[in-house]
Amino acid sequence: MTVGYNDDKAVLIKRLNRIEGQVRGISRMLAEDTYCIDVLTQIGAIKSAIDRVGMLLLEDHIKHCVTESVRAGEEARVDLARFTLDGPDAKSLRYAERRAVREPQGPLAVRRR
Repeated sequence: MTVGYNDDKAVLIKRLNRIEGQVRGISRMLAEDTYCIDVLTQIGAIKSAIDRVGMLLLEDHIKHCVTESVRAGEEARVDLARFTLDGPDAKSLRYAERRAVREPQGPLAVRRR
């Protein structure tokens, strides 16, 4: 079985390795009694980085897994994907999901950094 993130696996692993290093850095900062604001700034950076990883995974999931399920008529699987998207931004994510089916290479094109 091919996973949706297969094409971005190297990018995802690289980002996660960088995040892992940032977490170790925070541990070091605490051991060295670094000023609170500096530690909190690094925590904010880690949160942003992990959010970017999550969004890339979600985009890949929508472009691959959800799109294939819709094309195959697997409504139960699509409903499950919608359930996982419930949250403050669920409406826009469902909109993106519908667009992914109509325009697989369109608005959800992966932006590599």
